[in-house]
Amino acid sequence: MNLKELFDRPPKEYGIYPIIHDKMDNFGSILEDLANKGFAGVAANIKYDREYPDNKQKWQNFNDGCRAFIEKGMKIWIYDEHGYPSGTAGGAVLDRFPQYENLCVMYYPYWKTLPGPQEYRADIPPGKLYKAYLTKIGSDEYVDISGNLNSRGTLHFDIPPGAWKLAVFVVRPLFDNTHSAHSYSEPRRYIDLFNKKATEAFLDVTHEKYKNILQDEFGKGIKAFFTDEPSLQGSPYNNASYPILSWSDKFPALFKNKYGYEAGEALLALFTEFGKNTVKKCCDFWELQADLTAENFFGVIQEWCRNNNVSSSGHLLVEEELIGQTLSYGSYYRCAKKLDCPGIDQLESEPTNLMNTFYIPAARLASSIADVYDLKETFSEASDHWSQGNGRQISMDWIRASMNWHFAMGINNITSYYRFGYFEDREIKELNRYAARLGAVLRKGVRYSRTAVLYPECAMWASVKPTCTAWKDGGLGLWEHGQGPQAKEVQRNFASVSWELLHRQIDFDYIDENEICNGTADSGLMNIRKRKYECIVLPCSFVMTRKGIEKIIDFLDGGGKVICSGRMPEIDRETGEDFTAMLLPYLVKKDRYILVSPDTFDDASHLLPKTIKMIPDNIMGILSGHAGNLKGKSPVSENILSHVRIVEEEDGKTSLVIFLCNMGNQIYSGIIEIEGVWRAEKGCPESGTAESVETINQDNLTQISLFIKPYEGIFYMLK
Repeated sequence: MNLKELFDRPPKEYGIYPIIHDKMDNFGSILEDLANKGFAGVAANIKYDREYPDNKQKWQNFNDGCRAFIEKGMKIWIYDEHGYPSGTAGGAVLDRFPQYENLCVMYYPYWKTLPGPQEYRADIPPGKLYKAYLTKIGSDEYVDISGNLNSRGTLHFDIPPGAWKLAVFVVRPLFDNTHSAHSYSEPRRYIDLFNKKATEAFLDVTHEKYKNILQDEFGKGIKAFFTDEPSLQGSPYNNASYPILSWSDKFPALFKNKYGYEAGEALLALFTEFGKNTVKKCCDFWELQADLTAENFFGVIQEWCRNNNVSSSGHLLVEEELIGQTLSYGSYYRCAKKLDCPGIDQLESEPTNLMNTFYIPAARLASSIADVYDLKETFSEASDHWSQGNGRQISMDWIRASMNWHFAMGINNITSYYRFGYFEDREIKELNRYAARLGAVLRKGVRYSRTAVLYPECAMWASVKPTCTAWKDGGLGLWEHGQGPQAKEVQRNFASVSWELLHRQIDFDYIDENEICNGTADSGLMNIRKRKYECIVLPCSFVMTRKGIEKIIDFLDGGGKVICSGRMPEIDRETGEDFTAMLLPYLVKKDRYILVSPDTFDDASHLLPKTIKMIPDNIMGILSGHAGNLKGKSPVSENILSHVRIVEEEDGKTSLVIFLCNMGNQIYSGIIEIEGVWRAEKGCPESGTAESVETINQDNLTQISLFIKPYEGIFYMLK
């Protein structure tokens, strides 16, 4: 393995895939142009019309187009929907099976305090009554009055002595103010993602139809199916009258079977914070939503794809904010790991905005799931959408910077909505070679992540509340509107921790608590699947399971290192008990366990395993911002992203691949320091050149001089 060979002959399929949608209906007008510009292939779908899915000519056109591209050595991603969100097959599923429509449960709180004893009547909002409760003020006492509904939809009931509130939950079709109702493609009703049969109906009118014409190319010319932004539609796109959540007629029975109590009690806890052990009840509700979505939608599609020798891929909605992920999926992590090729939607290509620390680095989230589960492939739907919307045409060096950002994070396939007509054919061909070189090198070995960051499901489940406040208000924190300070704290801490690690060039994986519980702690390492972690970061994870905390303690007792950011684990997810005392003794052992805030994260630097270390040339480089900034006592290179891979060579020796990219607009000049004694080769993916570089070896460390131009990406191969 050497860089020059990889640069000279990168597989064409590692280039970019423009998204052409229904242009296969007239593929002859674009085929030669795209092939000559070096594109890897295309992402495409059949041309939808009123006859879909029964127009045989449209299927024949798509078949002919795909085979023509494949004959040119190009590959196909099949886009599985008419626009987005995926799941309806352009409305065909609900046209045929209206019983599979998504439902919501809507919470109506009557504003007035009701004194008792007295007789009372109340009309309910339009819809089917699920539960009506009287909840006693200042008490955990409640009365289920659902059985008092007459045939005209009116409640007649007796109010017991005391002061009470009326809470009504009705079930109705989910359409108003949803993501699907406000889609760019067309307003649309949506399917029930909790229902396996609804997903099977979707597969029957999409995937099976593509299979009928192209199955012989599945796993060869056909690379993957691309599902686009399916979600529970549980958060309003515009302000709504009352808060809602996705629902299914099957949900109450499934909930009681799994948790042993009525789903209505969980709704009271979630919408009103009423009752005993509200933490457990909120967690139970979100967990079941997550598991049903993961298994009955994403899991069913994944199983079909695997049975047919093709990858399931796609991207979820609102990858950048934990609050939106919770409202849309219950758990992004549980759903995304049901994709063979998890992806993101990156609508931004301007370097400063790509490095926005307010948001989760979504590309690292999707690609670390691929790393943990050994999925190999990831992708991004990349574009300069926001720049286009603001009337700006970005430059080619910014597009290359976007490629660098993606591949540094771990994305290795690019589908694209870029407007390439602005550039010369030569520039586009070189860009495809550039992406292919990045893909060829960064598929070698495995990412060398020795730090794990917990995806704080339980803390989010305990904090996120259904809301009637619109998420799309502009500015930062699109999904924070209507949420309390606790949910915002967890979300912001999670993003902050992620960027603190990236700014320090520390490779890390996101893991969920199930993996900690199933892992083994041994000799200072937490072994999770094939990954071995020396440090675990808990970002504001104030709610965890007892089993998870016990595994953390085993890890600490064996010499492992744990960083708590913002808050320590405090609350048992099952019982609501405070288990702070279990971890307090470890706080005196600051060589293994520490509590920091986002502002003092540098205090935990000694616990973080560093494969590489960036050292600016001089203090002026720091003070001027050319080579980073001071955070605490340490220089931090905020504009340098890194990606380190460890490769076991055929001769039994180990190599390291280091990718560095400069996302800033100033030259970085300094030194990179690597553990161990190495000889090094440097490669430039833009020019395709590679050369040996001088190293300084001492005290089991290797130093290499660095000079990285703005928006440049470089490789080092160390043996």
